[in-house]
Amino acid sequence: MKSIPTEENAEFGKLGELDTDQTDDAVVFEAMVEEEVVEGEEAEFVSEVASEGVTDILEGQVVETVASQNDKGHRPAAAEGDAGSEEGDTPFEEEGVPFEAEAPFEGILVRVAEAGQAPDANPALVYLASLAPSGRRTMRAKLQVVAELLTGRRDLLLVPWHLIRYEHVAALRARLEERGLAPATVNATLYALRGVAKAAWNLEHLGADDLGRIRNVAPVRGSRLPAGRSLSSGELAALLEACETGAHPQRREKQQSHEVSGARDAALLAVLYTGGLRRSEVCDLSLADYDRESGALKVRGKGNKERLVYLPLAASQAIGDWLALRGDQAGALFQPVRKNGAIYKEGKLTDTAVYKALKKRALQANVGSFSPHDLRRTFVGDLLERGADIVTVQQLAGHASVSTTARYDRRGEETKKRAAHSLHLPYRKRG
Repeated sequence: MKSIPTEENAEFGKLGELDTDQTDDAVVFEAMVEEEVVEGEEAEFVSEVASEGVTDILEGQVVETVASQNDKGHRPAAAEGDAGSEEGDTPFEEEGVPFEAEAPFEGILVRVAEAGQAPDANPALVYLASLAPSGRRTMRAKLQVVAELLTGRRDLLLVPWHLIRYEHVAALRARLEERGLAPATVNATLYALRGVAKAAWNLEHLGADDLGRIRNVAPVRGSRLPAGRSLSSGELAALLEACETGAHPQRREKQQSHEVSGARDAALLAVLYTGGLRRSEVCDLSLADYDRESGALKVRGKGNKERLVYLPLAASQAIGDWLALRGDQAGALFQPVRKNGAIYKEGKLTDTAVYKALKKRALQANVGSFSPHDLRRTFVGDLLERGADIVTVQQLAGHASVSTTARYDRRGEETKKRAAHSLHLPYRKRG
């Protein structure tokens, strides 16, 4: 029987501002995914990588094997997860946003099957398959950065993952750190590589000694200010007003086609803010998950764990207005709306559709850019500012660790601000 080296989970306990000496992998992983490291930071870095041609930073067997595979025609013709253009793929699109595009991970599996390869022989695919969809999306992005460094393309199938060793991971860590990426971003990438290495070990493609050495690559120390921002009550009010009036409040008679999507988006905003749901969680809600009498929502979160959140009266009223248009048919709580205002009752919103719906309302309301996760951040911060117990807020947010909840606590910053403003500087304004 093969033996696996002991894993010191505390080694990766500090991720960004998270510092837990007794954390387990589930808590560390939650911090990585909950952080939602800004994709633009990675995209900018990958652009630099492509322009500089740094595929030679990891010299030796890995790069040589990649080149050999490419020479033999193993380079797929389509980009990873390519399911066609973003617009026009389906007759049931909502303002150019397909409501149900092919999942990128599924696209990889299709290409693997077409190439006659076995998905269970690829350590990266085995690792990603073990994750929940939200975590899979995050870690897949990290592995794509690695693939870009190794091959010049963000294609997971071009990398011989079973050949990656300690020296390659150490070089990747140095390269990512040199480019100024946040510690949380670098450590999340290292964590993903550890997961791939463990999958390779389970597939008997990697020895226990090599796995242990990969795990010994030290994380990057340091921290950054929390990403994202909180929304003010005025911004929330403007967003809800935009859902009601559309882009031209003075011409409401021309906004009839927006009535249905506006009611849905108002309910969506209400649930994201007053329930603190993750984007993937709100997409997975069904009508049966909502109790109209109590205003309770049954949410399935990370780790397939269910929790109950309770919506205030105003949020329940917003959902009621949406349901008056949606109807009582079983299915997803939030469904796609066609351009003509018809509801597609067999479908459900995707993560991308949620993001673009909020972006549209932000533009209409002249509100600064924000992500769906910023509404969750606002939910946690507002509850803590109003005196809610942090453990209660942790349970409502579905965090595995109270340390994650504490990252959203704005009270410390307000205290520092008041202290700074209490200082007196004897300066007189000129002029």
